[in-house]
Amino acid sequence: MMKIDVYQNKKSVRPFTSWRCSADMHNYLAENGKIADICRKIKATGDMSLKDGLPAMMPMGDVGDLQRKKENCEPTGLVMIDLDNKGEIAPEVVRWWEAEDPRQTILDVMAGMPDGDEAGFRKLLEDYHVVYIGITPSFKGVRLLVHCHAQGMEETLENCAKTFNLAQLGQLDPVCTDLSRLSYLVPEEYIIYEKGLFDEAPVISLEAMRRYKVTGKVAKGENKQRTLFDVQESDEKYADYTYNGKLVREIVQEWMEENGGEPAPNTRHNAYNELVLRFRNICDNNPEILHAVLPKFGHSDEETWNQCTGLTQSNKSTKIDYLLWKFLADRGYWVDPKSKKKEKEEEEQENALDNTEKRMPLPATLPPIFRQYVQAAPPDFKVPIVFALVPILGTLTSHLRADYFDDMEQSTTFTSLIFAPPSSGKSYIKRIMHLLDNIADRDELNNERERIYAKSEVARSNNDRGQDAPHVSVRIVKPIISIPELLEKMRDNKGHHMFIMAEELDTFKKANTTTGGDKSDMWRVAWDNGKYGQYFKSVRTFKGEVNLYLNMLFTCTPDQMVKFFRNVEDGLVSRFSFCEVENQLFAPFQAWKKISKQEQLRIQNVLNRLEMLNYVTPLKVDPKDFVNMKESDFLKDAPWEVEWQPHQKVDMEWMYKPLLNWLEKQRLLAAREMNEARDMFRRRASLKAFRLALLCTALYPKVGKKEQRVIKDFSLWFAETDLHNSLSVFGEKYNNRDGGKKEPTGKSKFGESVYDVLPNRFTRADLELQARKMQLLTPVKNILYNWKRFGMIVKRDKNEWQKKDVKK
Repeated sequence: MMKIDVYQNKKSVRPFTSWRCSADMHNYLAENGKIADICRKIKATGDMSLKDGLPAMMPMGDVGDLQRKKENCEPTGLVMIDLDNKGEIAPEVVRWWEAEDPRQTILDVMAGMPDGDEAGFRKLLEDYHVVYIGITPSFKGVRLLVHCHAQGMEETLENCAKTFNLAQLGQLDPVCTDLSRLSYLVPEEYIIYEKGLFDEAPVISLEAMRRYKVTGKVAKGENKQRTLFDVQESDEKYADYTYNGKLVREIVQEWMEENGGEPAPNTRHNAYNELVLRFRNICDNNPEILHAVLPKFGHSDEETWNQCTGLTQSNKSTKIDYLLWKFLADRGYWVDPKSKKKEKEEEEQENALDNTEKRMPLPATLPPIFRQYVQAAPPDFKVPIVFALVPILGTLTSHLRADYFDDMEQSTTFTSLIFAPPSSGKSYIKRIMHLLDNIADRDELNNERERIYAKSEVARSNNDRGQDAPHVSVRIVKPIISIPELLEKMRDNKGHHMFIMAEELDTFKKANTTTGGDKSDMWRVAWDNGKYGQYFKSVRTFKGEVNLYLNMLFTCTPDQMVKFFRNVEDGLVSRFSFCEVENQLFAPFQAWKKISKQEQLRIQNVLNRLEMLNYVTPLKVDPKDFVNMKESDFLKDAPWEVEWQPHQKVDMEWMYKPLLNWLEKQRLLAAREMNEARDMFRRRASLKAFRLALLCTALYPKVGKKEQRVIKDFSLWFAETDLHNSLSVFGEKYNNRDGGKKEPTGKSKFGESVYDVLPNRFTRADLELQARKMQLLTPVKNILYNWKRFGMIVKRDKNEWQKKDVKK
């Protein structure tokens, strides 16, 4: 059987079906009216994008169960020759797409036989092992499939060009040597010659495929009609389905033997219905599983499939049949679903949540703005673009407030640090700075007012008291801003976030120490939205306290980051959200996709809505018109003076439970590993996720159940990724903060958990031995105390303990 797979379309990476493409399937698809309609539209309109709706086969490569990638392909022995009409075609050659009989014209041209000796040409095709000739969906190309000769693919292509008059038909496509290249399936009228492509006995006749159309419950997005191909495919897939480790078909056989064996011919229909109703709950109420494991008693696939689908869709019950439960319990096959669910959660906790070597994949659905930029980003930049967007969008959603589950009010405050080696594309953050253009325009206007006021103050004498300095809103500031000026601007912004961005962390570090003292304390307070102030006697310096609302975005190299965070216990490390851009050294260029006009319009609609939620009136003055304004216009109260909308309190209780569950899983994992870094970073990661969820509520016009699910998944992904990044960067340093004497523990890249390497029953001596091997300095009595407190062990003897989550 030729190993040829069929795919739904060119974007698919998994096979259309686990069956190899047979002659029957190929003919069935070739005669499909939908395929013919698509090809006719392509021919009539010239719209090549319609080809994406056609199924395609991969004749030159076989990937087995792997993804459709060039490196996964094994040669099938076929060579695909793709000819396009882009080349110079001899004037005497009839243009086949304009001919009355294009198929005959192509045969004549290839054979070089104007007299139309078709019999001789077909013999030449068979001698040369040509198995397929077809017109492409565009109707302007020809595609051949030829068995590869012993001399190889390149030589086969060259010999074909010499043997047949291919040069007269068009130009050879240079990618014909790509084993993963797909060939669109075309209707029967487009196929010129097809013989021996699928050299096997039919599995199901074409008449049977047309006659039997069985309907049933299928996954969303699939075709509502299932052929016998689909039924037989699912039967093979689920034949070995198990319940608690026991094959269900063997359980069914044992049940029948105990209850009278096979039914009589006149009772088989009712007996099959009874089996479906009795076994449906241990088969996940799935008709495909039931059809695969139950005996059919001589009935047809069509009849048994309809029985399975009908009985699983009606009168659904979640409780297992009592008689079957007793049967399973007596044989030890039954397991309490609650304990099974608990084991599954613990397995997920161990295998997924504590895997600090891998990043969790982004959720399939993302909130607006995040979705558009992630889709446009290359693979290595999809996660970094999210971390860069968070502080920017946090600035645009400054009007939001919500109570965390500790009753402390939170706002959309974030600090992101993107790090990567030099020339790794960190400057991608400039792609999203335009989201702050409305705020930047207001800042430009107000900065001009301040400059004109300062100019008038210089010209005024000391005794001449002028107007008070204008209180203006400036929200985007440089890292070098002084503490008094920052506090003054913060007061004028009345609880709305300011924004600082530095493309090099060194710039921020220098500004941190050269403009009025070390600001590290202030950055910590700003992340918590706490009060910060100063008191001086000078009348020209700001005095008093204000609540700080500040979002910050930085980029740097790994060396700069290590130098900046010398002390991992000062609280600043856990407040930053770290994200690494993959090293682009020797990597191929990764292009950003252009966001479509429709998606740009959606982004702009969100920005306009956020503008209205923050400001009472829109910006009426274009900053470009400053040159036409008088100085006096800047000094008086102008109609463009900022008027703030009141802050909006949002009920976020629906986020409490998922975050508390995530925190608890991380707490148990940290205790199990005695990993102090995980325990410290998890708390801040949860708070960041809560703030992100609050931010995302403003990106939707209305938040319903569907939007809440998207926000929950996205926020938990952010918490997990933020924790992973923090542990990867500073977990080892935090666990070794005693001076490098202690090796960190836990199921991270730093080593195994001491809990996991101990036997199910262990003594104090066993624990002391493992602790010494892993250089764990935590006292053994403290480890035992915490494990017992968290319910992880039980005492069995004076000096012996047992893991509580291990069966006796």
